[in-house]
Amino acid sequence: MAKFLNTFIPLAFNKFGKNAATNNNLPLFVDGSCRREPDFQNPFPAITQLCRPGKLVPRLNIGDLVIYITRSGFYGLSYSHWKFIGILEVIEIANDHLAAVPFYQTKQIPISQNIFCHQTSPNPLNLTHGKCGFQHKDFTPQQIVSLWNKGYIGRAKDHPQIVITKVWNDSLNINNPPIITHVMMQNIFGRIPGTQNPPAISQNEWINFRNVMNI
Repeated sequence: MAKFLNTFIPLAFNKFGKNAATNNNLPLFVDGSCRREPDFQNPFPAITQLCRPGKLVPRLNIGDLVIYITRSGFYGLSYSHWKFIGILEVIEIANDHLAAVPFYQTKQIPISQNIFCHQTSPNPLNLTHGKCGFQHKDFTPQQIVSLWNKGYIGRAKDHPQIVITKVWNDSLNINNPPIITHVMMQNIFGRIPGTQNPPAISQNEWINFRNVMNI
């Protein structure tokens, strides 16, 4: 069972996203993109390749764990830190987005919102953090989301494999997640690990993580 460390940008990362959460009664620490990656509000979040294409999903096997922390930010405090959101366990592997749909249909639950199919659609801009590179005065919110989503469509076609997960050990916290300071990172990993190419963590690092985070 391999373990990986991954980061994402939550709604809480910026003012636009915090307003989205407040105005729409959303948890502050769900992913803030127009396609939630992953969709922490789904009981079985999919991990797709809309982000980090080719870097994580192809390395995952059933039973593997992915630790999710936020990107480093201030999150209302005077110093930068991370938030520990939770751990997802891989339970299914699908060759493409459509191949994952029957899993959700069989369970009669909504399909993970980052899966491209007829039953899902991108979030409107006012439900996101707005960090997409298309914030131009000549673009309407609808046009911004359309461009944002089209980029993801391309990635889904080029990198179609996805995994379906469940929350490991009731570890998910999208409302008031615990802090990870720089000192804690050093105590766990002996460094500040990069996550653009999500690293596999060693058994000792896993033990350190569980001890420091009390899980």
